[in-house]
Amino acid sequence: MKVLKPFCIFFLFILVFSSCKKPKENTPAPAPPPSNPPAMLCATLSAPPVGFYFKDSTINANQNIKAFFYNPLKDNEIIYVAEGDGFGYNKLYAYSILTKKTIYLGNCWNYLPQVNKQGWIVFSSADFNIYKIKTNGDSLTQLTFNHLCHNPQWDYTGKKMYYFQSAFNAQPAQFIQASTNGNPENSLPAELSVLTMCKKKNGMAHLKHTGGYVSVYYTDITANSETLIFTMKSVSASSPELTFGNLTFDNNDENLYWNTNEGIYTYNLETKQITQRLKNCETLIYTCPMTSFDSDEISYSCHIIKQLDYITLFHAYKTFQINTKTQAIKEFKVF
Repeated sequence: MKVLKPFCIFFLFILVFSSCKKPKENTPAPAPPPSNPPAMLCATLSAPPVGFYFKDSTINANQNIKAFFYNPLKDNEIIYVAEGDGFGYNKLYAYSILTKKTIYLGNCWNYLPQVNKQGWIVFSSADFNIYKIKTNGDSLTQLTFNHLCHNPQWDYTGKKMYYFQSAFNAQPAQFIQASTNGNPENSLPAELSVLTMCKKKNGMAHLKHTGGYVSVYYTDITANSETLIFTMKSVSASSPELTFGNLTFDNNDENLYWNTNEGIYTYNLETKQITQRLKNCETLIYTCPMTSFDSDEISYSCHIIKQLDYITLFHAYKTFQINTKTQAIKEFKVF
């Protein structure tokens, strides 16, 4: 394939930018290439015969781990989200690795739960309200009642939370700052529901949508200032927030992680480089990067699809951790 010289690339960029006036778009860095875990090989699914549709099968839907993180109060326990069942709900569980005991905590809809150092989990449910519950399953408390709230996140202190509230009547969409009891204390302008809080300082990353592009902004909450970090082309005209699914800072606020329908990406805030860490294919879908509590690791899940016969697909899930310093990947076996 013929490669353009740097001068040509620069000239073309200036020409396109000056004529279209679109936000600058960062694309995944060509190196290093995506490094899928060993023995995870892609395959091709054969289409079912005309007039037939695939049917799905699995071993135990309640053990199909979509996302997980450690319980900050118990080293031998994890909190995990099981992939949505026939009703569409993602189920939230606490699981003891020592006793093999599972505790059902609730359903958490399309956004991942968050936990603070005191062991309080906050999550948004299918009724579009915010709840909190202890990691042992006690003290389930509903915090909002307007059916407009999504995606709660603890701030770096674990003493305040932020969540997205949809627009209603003449009230625009907002990020609500609330106390641990759910009492609103402040608000910030919002456009899309995706947000992630810094782990070591009073700040957040959130999204704005302009035309066919989605931008990630950093808000310094203490200084009440906002800075554009970078922009990418939207992956969906109707759901631009999918461009940065499950956006999260690592524990040192050095990198942002997120997933799209193409895989898992990172953005380094110092080098300003975007890298595709894991690449999806038809039978391997990497999703839900989450910060592991007090560690240099990001957890994530791989949805594995295997065709058993001409109309049956078997679904399984594997969980992994990626070291944010070395980029080394290891499987984390739960069951």
